[in-house]
Amino acid sequence: MRNNFSKSALFLILLAVMLPSCRGNIGTLSNLSFFATATADSYKHEFYMPFFATDGEADEFGWESELSGQWHPEEGLFRNQDGRSTWLQLKFPNPTKATGATIYWDPKASENNQYFLEYSRDGEKWKQVPGARYAREKTTVGKFDMLKDAVRFKPVRAPLYRVRIEAGNDSTGFGRIREFELMGDLKQFDTLSSVSRTLKGEIAGREALKTVDNPSDPWHLDLPRPEAGVIADGIYFSAPGLENDADGSTDFCSQMQIISGCSSEDFDNYCKKLISAGYKPLEKRCLEKNIHLQFQGQGKSVYAYYTDSEGYIRVICEQTDVTQDNFSYQAPAAGDPGIYQFALNYAGNTHDTMNCGMLYALLPGDGSVMMVDGGHIFQTSEEFYKGLYDFLCEITNTPEGEKLRISCWFITHSHSDHLAGASGFLRRYHDKVDLQRVMFNFPAFAVRPASTAYASQFRHTLRTYYPDVVFLKPHTGMHLDLASMGIDVMYTHEDAVKAEDAAKYPLRDFNCTSTVLKLTMGGCSAIIYGDTNVEAEKIITRNYTQALWKSDLVQIAHHCFNYLTTLYGWNQAPLILVPNSLENCSTEKNLPKLQDALQYATKGAYYESECTYGFCPSEDGFVLCYQQPRVGKLGYDGTGN
Repeated sequence: MRNNFSKSALFLILLAVMLPSCRGNIGTLSNLSFFATATADSYKHEFYMPFFATDGEADEFGWESELSGQWHPEEGLFRNQDGRSTWLQLKFPNPTKATGATIYWDPKASENNQYFLEYSRDGEKWKQVPGARYAREKTTVGKFDMLKDAVRFKPVRAPLYRVRIEAGNDSTGFGRIREFELMGDLKQFDTLSSVSRTLKGEIAGREALKTVDNPSDPWHLDLPRPEAGVIADGIYFSAPGLENDADGSTDFCSQMQIISGCSSEDFDNYCKKLISAGYKPLEKRCLEKNIHLQFQGQGKSVYAYYTDSEGYIRVICEQTDVTQDNFSYQAPAAGDPGIYQFALNYAGNTHDTMNCGMLYALLPGDGSVMMVDGGHIFQTSEEFYKGLYDFLCEITNTPEGEKLRISCWFITHSHSDHLAGASGFLRRYHDKVDLQRVMFNFPAFAVRPASTAYASQFRHTLRTYYPDVVFLKPHTGMHLDLASMGIDVMYTHEDAVKAEDAAKYPLRDFNCTSTVLKLTMGGCSAIIYGDTNVEAEKIITRNYTQALWKSDLVQIAHHCFNYLTTLYGWNQAPLILVPNSLENCSTEKNLPKLQDALQYATKGAYYESECTYGFCPSEDGFVLCYQQPRVGKLGYDGTGN
């Protein structure tokens, strides 16, 4: 028995038209087996991977299956030889339509692993199947316990399909695949005999292979099709609001498509087409030559925007009726607006300290507070959480016995040093806090995972304690009003996506998924950069001019770990807030970046490790109005978050 499979190995042992119940024989097979089953409505190509397997040959009908990697019968799994990814491929003699797949995994498969369903028309370029929706459940096949992923996607017609598995944190188990079924809709065939002949590869080029729904059309959104420009093939997914997508996309993931080669007139014409289809337009906004417009209708929120420097129209469809309009609110003044940088511990970067993290509190002026991020778990303790609660009650003038009102909690991006403390605080004080809104825009896990456990934990906390909280996914160009504070969304990760590969996030640094906000309060402006890096800076400075970016206050990006020379020059902010310690910013590596940020800071720099500082708007810009020593132990106290 040979256990090694080369990348070009072909193993098709059995091909037969059988009943689906044959799946129950998985535990009795001694060879790696490939089956085709058929009914009047669907076909399945089942790849059985039992505990023992041998190399196979292509069968007489030409169906082929390939694996990259090595089969380990003693463990019942595949491992790729280069330690990065493995794939299982099905090759059909003719282009074949597929609408879904089912994948069975060993129950020990790591939930941190990610995989992609892909198709190819030429064997060279592979694309993810469009509009995929995932559902996972535990099941039993024969006598074996398994995890079952049911995947449905928009119709695709191609000769090549594969499931590609990326190595996750569990590098020894990312190939624990047991069975791969590919399903297609055969309603276009007249008889079951036609299905059988198709499965045997005997009707190449038949008219029966044509479909009325034209799956080769690159327009996949359930929206009117644009007339002008070139539609990029591929859907880009942003993560769902409060749902967990670590195990696959959900119905709440937003879907974005790009149309290139467009003009502003083309954008106006497409907006008119949406209006004619029954979508109600909201306020139209123009940021220099860029145009932004949101629509509401048919239970959906549609956001479309035109970027002049690229000639792109981006169309984003979400299954929600929350818009920038009904997320915003007006309220009478009940206090002074302000920006507070809450002190975190930046003692280092060890098992119980952290040299990054960020936490801000913004006062919209109505007695509520808007939170920005939450700090790292290694910067938290029971003393820290109590100190944060007491501080927020103090600056909002919340009387004892009344609930602290958090009008919005905004997360810049899904790294753990910006998420963990938010979950811990809300779980401890949920009975004392009225959380009304939540706002973030993360890439979907399948597109670009990061800090999955903390993002999932944050969502679970919200679903558990705040099931009625209003969630908004911010998109570039949106304008929001929270009482007397204005919020402009200046950049999201969606701006980075290119028509050349419209389903992928193209930037190297995940920090560039940070959503950038510009705030206005009391006649002053401030920029929240999160962890924005130079890749995003290039996109921003390509799409705008300096006129929109001059600010009175700037949060220095990414804990002063990278340059933003052009943007800081555009900001010319006399006051800068640094989410780190002066010591960490003054290392040999970081000092030039700090000096680059300090060029315009005529009112100075304030570091988050020293004290909690508050700044209020005035006729002369933001001025220091609050200062208190840091609260909390020097290191993580082990209480969890």
